[in-house]
Amino acid sequence: MSRFVPFVAMAAIALSGTAARGVRAAEASCDSIAVQISAGRKAGDVERLPPLLAQAREIKTGCAERALLCLGRSVTLAYVEKAYALADAGKSSDQIEAILNRARGFSSPWPLLALQGDIEFDRAAAGDKEAYDKAAADYEAALNDLHEERICAGYAEPADPPAAQIARIVKRTSEAKLLAGTFQLTRTRDGECGGVFLTKIRDFEPKSTPLPIEFEFDSATFTEKGKQAAQALLECAGQEKFARIKLTGHTDMQGDDAYNMDLSARRLAAVRDYLIQAGYRGQIELVPLGKREPFQLDDPGQHSQAEIDQLNRRVELREASK
Repeated sequence: MSRFVPFVAMAAIALSGTAARGVRAAEASCDSIAVQISAGRKAGDVERLPPLLAQAREIKTGCAERALLCLGRSVTLAYVEKAYALADAGKSSDQIEAILNRARGFSSPWPLLALQGDIEFDRAAAGDKEAYDKAAADYEAALNDLHEERICAGYAEPADPPAAQIARIVKRTSEAKLLAGTFQLTRTRDGECGGVFLTKIRDFEPKSTPLPIEFEFDSATFTEKGKQAAQALLECAGQEKFARIKLTGHTDMQGDDAYNMDLSARRLAAVRDYLIQAGYRGQIELVPLGKREPFQLDDPGQHSQAEIDQLNRRVELREASK
């Protein structure tokens, strides 16, 4: 299993127990259940936590919606911590994944999603190419969760990850989406463009957005996946009310430089024409680069040459302004 950068050491929950409101003394209050979940999490006793969470969801405990959401995230994070402990102990990836799959039934905070993305990415790199789609979905969901307002700070939520860690997730997301078999536009909780189209994630601002706007061999005709990606670019540029965008075009390393510069120019022109015909009214700057800026891989040995070529063939949204 790929070792995901440790997100943070979790802090203990700082909640005080209060008397149960309007219920018998023998019945647990929301606060007392939160304290028990905190204790079980600190002890690494994850099997104790789901029944406590189920108890918190009973109306008589008085748990508000926000408290239930945060308790669910806390239980999930306990399982993530357990997964890391199993990995450190040399347990099998199947055992670790079983723990994470159980955790996902309670909530989906970004540490869980990013770790599951890593597992799916490794599975895809080992030969199960359909897992790139799953990895992309998990990574984008992790970015969306990082993008959302933090409302569970009092429940031992992980601190904001460093910019380098967010950058790693962003890059892995782009890599998975470029290699996935299909393109899906991920949306935030509010229905806006999310995932790779997020312009700011906590304090991190991506410098570019690589998109799998793919074309048929030796042509400027979109593949089905390429058209889906172009449609997403159109929708998100319109939603953000971008008055100007800058697109760069990239090819693989096959053929001479002049041929690839011409091919990337023709393909960028096809993207521009599509956007304009579909209703985009902003300015579009096109910068064909051919094979001059290949995709920067952290581990080239993890991919076949065909995959490296696929990563190199892309369109990037480099600049956008309102």
